[in-house]
Amino acid sequence: MIDVLKRYLDKIGVKDFTALSGEERTTYDNWVDILSKTLTIESIKEFIELQIPELRTKLKEHVENGEDRKALYITAKLNNWEALLDLIEEPDRSKEVIKEHIKHLLEEDN
Repeated sequence: MIDVLKRYLDKIGVKDFTALSGEERTTYDNWVDILSKTLTIESIKEFIELQIPELRTKLKEHVENGEDRKALYITAKLNNWEALLDLIEEPDRSKEVIKEHIKHLLEEDN
């Protein structure tokens, strides 16, 4: 994707990004950041981990204010995020359980 940005700079006659003005450089840096980002399981996990506490706070507020319909909606969202987080974390948890089990089996043989 950075190739697209380089082609654009060539098209407008900019041979080196250091020739850009302050505002142009800021835009260029933003574009480079965006074009170089890759969505990963870890970045999704981090996003979800930020959403859950926020939803818990909103849920508490709606419950305290007696807003049952809003609380129900927030509860559903919270359950969805938690389920997705569990789905992401489950393989690592399973691996750890199996590793510990194998270690225990190895210790029994000694």
